Amino acid sequence: VVFLQEFTGQAQQALQSPELAQRYPHRVEAPQPDQFGLAILSRYPLSDVQKVEPADMQATLRLRATVIWAGDTPVRLSAIHPMPPLNAVYAQLRDQALVEEAQHLSQAGGLALMAGEFNTTPWARGLFAIDAQFRRANGLAGSWPNAFGGLSVLPLDHVLASSGWQLVRSGHGPDVGSDHRPVVVQLVAR
Repeated sequence: VVFLQEFTGQAQQALQSPELAQRYPHRVEAPQPDQFGLAILSRYPLSDVQKVEPADMQATLRLRATVIWAGDTPVRLSAIHPMPPLNAVYAQLRDQALVEEAQHLSQAGGLALMAGEFNTTPWARGLFAIDAQFRRANGLAGSWPNAFGGLSVLPLDHVLASSGWQLVRSGHGPDVGSDHRPVVVQLVAR
């Protein structure tokens, strides 16, 4: 499964290659002209797809879906990219959005993943509030900014996994021209 952030119409066009369409035939795409577009790409069919539209100008889009993995195991997915904490209100709304998504994914139990540019660091209050439900699957290495040949300072991009997952490895993907470094995580069900 691939979670894409800052997904624009131009990015959507770039994903139309036959090779990518064959590799990831199942998709939920919500391009936007700003930095808050999202997409989920999967090798396996997606169901229960929801595009949770922002309630107001201070909120952002969220994508939800379920993928049936390993034959019969449902995995609930959530892609989220809350507003950066430009002020106290945005910081509070970011933390609230993370809590709401964690609660949504936890309601059904089972396997779940939440991924995105959370605009928060691992040691900030926003992630502490959902620590009991989800664990960070990627390490503490910085993902932003992607500068000077891979020098990144802040870990703002996260993959959170429910307790049914075991981490195999995590790291960064190749430079794809973004101001963020891609986060790559390999997980197996316990």
